[in-house]
Amino acid sequence: MNTQTILEPVFLPERLLESCDDDTELVQQVIEDFQTSGPRCLSRLSEALYVGDSPAVRLQAHSLKGICLTIGAVALAGTASSLEAGAKVGDLSGTPAMLSAAEQQLADLASRLSGYLASEIGRGDRDLDPRRKGARIQGRSHGA
Repeated sequence: MNTQTILEPVFLPERLLESCDDDTELVQQVIEDFQTSGPRCLSRLSEALYVGDSPAVRLQAHSLKGICLTIGAVALAGTASSLEAGAKVGDLSGTPAMLSAAEQQLADLASRLSGYLASEIGRGDRDLDPRRKGARIQGRSHGA
């Protein structure tokens, strides 16, 4: 089983915003839900690996991948996808290393999500999409 060699972003806020139709309250709820469900899913995946249960590893990896894609956690979604692919063919040989990587990615993601909540939602910014912020700021600088 191959581990990822391409570095993926930890968190893409625009994907989260797209998933939530730019609804800041929903964004906050989705992040808060992930902060509970992400670690729980990873813990279940670890337990399934410990007992060598390929179908359970596959299921938990698939679940983790899905919630990661919803919030824009691209790197962790990629690792979960690799875990799922290995478990699908019954190959758990590379899973411990990938699980370790997933744990680190989850820790990095938790930090990014907390920072995102504090900096974007905490200050009441109604336009959370970084793509539009530049245009909005640029418009002001030209007297618009």
